[in-house]
Amino acid sequence: MSSVYGLHRVRLRPGVTPEQFERFAVSEFLPALRSLGAPGVEFGLLKGIRGPLTGEYQFMMIFDSVRTRDRYFPEETRASDELIALIQPLRELSEVWEGLSEREKTDWLQLGGAEE
Repeated sequence: MSSVYGLHRVRLRPGVTPEQFERFAVSEFLPALRSLGAPGVEFGLLKGIRGPLTGEYQFMMIFDSVRTRDRYFPEETRASDELIALIQPLRELSEVWEGLSEREKTDWLQLGGAEE
């Protein structure tokens, strides 16, 4: 099956420093997401270190298939009840994340994988 990469271009809100954002993301937010144990999805944060997007961030969710992505996000802007219940314990951390950044999302299908 082909993987789906949910890439979110992250923009820091005015007044938020890269150091503040990275400290929170790396020490609190990402570990909490990973501890959820959501089947079929991994989470990560990328930082541009060379090229025209140096210093920019991409939050990523790697789904093992389109089916898994649709399980958690049945519509482009709507999470499933299953996902909402799964992430409910992270509500406070999610509010901090939202206060530090805003995102623009695109899902990318890995080409050349097995057919769905």
